[in-house]
Formats: sequence, C-alpha cells, structure tokens
Amino acid sequence: MCKEMEKKRHEDLAEIHLGNLRKESHTIISNQLSKTVLIDSEKEILAKEQCIIKKTLNGAYRLDKIPNKKIIYHAYSGCYSETLTKAIKDNRLMSTILAQYFDGSIYYLSAEVFWINQGGMAIPPHQDRSYSSEKQLSIIVPLSLNINSKYAMSYSGVEEGTTLDHNLSISNMVYYAKSIQQYVFSVNYKPTDIILHTQYSMHKSRSMPRDGKRITYARYLAKRNN
Repeated sequence: MCKEMEKKRHEDLAEIHLGNLRKESHTIISNQLSKTVLIDSEKEILAKEQCIIKKTLNGAYRLDKIPNKKIIYHAYSGCYSETLTKAIKDNRLMSTILAQYFDGSIYYLSAEVFWINQGGMAIPPHQDRSYSSEKQLSIIVPLSLNINSKYAMSYSGVEEGTTLDHNLSISNMVYYAKSIQQYVFSVNYKPTDIILHTQYSMHKSRSMPRDGKRITYARYLAKRNN
C-alpha cells in the first residue's frame, strides 16, 4: 500500500511539473539534492576540469574568452560527476517525469557542465531549439552553494511551442534570441533544487565581474532513443 501511495504521489507531482513545462517551458523541483551531494559533485567536476585542461583526461570542451586565463566555459563530455549521476538516476520523481515526458519511450542521458566565470562570457538569451530542434529535456543542477542571483542563469516563462527568431553571434559563436523586450527573467531556484527545461525555454545569464564567485552548473540532456 505504501509503495502504491508513493507511486501515486510521484505521478501527481509529475503532472504538476509537466503542466509547468507546457505553460512556461521550465519547472523547478525543490529540495531534491543534499548539500553534501552538491559539494562532493562540484569537487569531482572541478578536478576533472583540470585534468581535461591538462589533457590527462579526454573531453570535448570550449574555453572561456578570458585573457591570459585557461578556464572552461562549457564541457560537452568527460567532465561529469558519478555521485550526481547516481543521485539523478535514483530520483524516482525525476524518472516518473521523464517517462511521462517521452510517453514511455526509451530515452538516454548525456552529461555536460557549464560555468558562469569571473570576467567571462555571458549566456545570451536563447532557446535550445536554436541549436537542436528535436524533443529534449534538460536537467539543470546548480552545484555552487553560494549563487549570486544577479549573475546566475535566469528564466522567463515561454509557452511550450513558442518559437523565437535567433541570430548567430560570429564573435562568440552562440545564438541569441531577437526581440525579447517583453520577457521578464528571474532566478527562482536555489542550491538543492533541480531545474527542468525544454528546447523552447528562454534562459540567459549576465556577464560576471572579475571579483565575482564562479558558478558551476551540471546539465543532463535527455533525448528519445530513436
């Protein structure tokens, strides 16, 4: 009986979050991870970052545009936390949401990491569909315990299916959305929360000053296994 009640609770919560995804293209699942998991995961990732930079560990990455400093802006492979991966895969609510989002189809997860660095590049306002139009769900985990909301990744509610025109910045090789004056961005999450967003989500960050505190984000990208 207890297992059935727990399953029903997860299904009801999943439907709430799926509704948020339909209305705003993102949702925040509160208090899903312990601070210990966040601390251990960030340490593991930062150690791997240094190994990737020193080429003692394979990984696809892009360096930030900071003069005289070698620091990663986005790691596309190789830089992930086994501790965090286990916590995500063992999260029953997350599994329920993913199963319903992909209509029971088999999906796979790939792991990435990105940073908002001191004196580094901002994340321009964009939808992930500007890079890939296939159905996907991003699982975003803010790992840093001290997040300055002024520079953290922020979201604006966009109804699922809304498509905005994007331009490509040749200097930074990133896409950015045009005509976003009507959108209001905010940071409504905290460490220990998990953010889910679809390919239609509108998100961005401001550029952090050199005296700021670096913010680490883990990203798991879920796609249907065709």
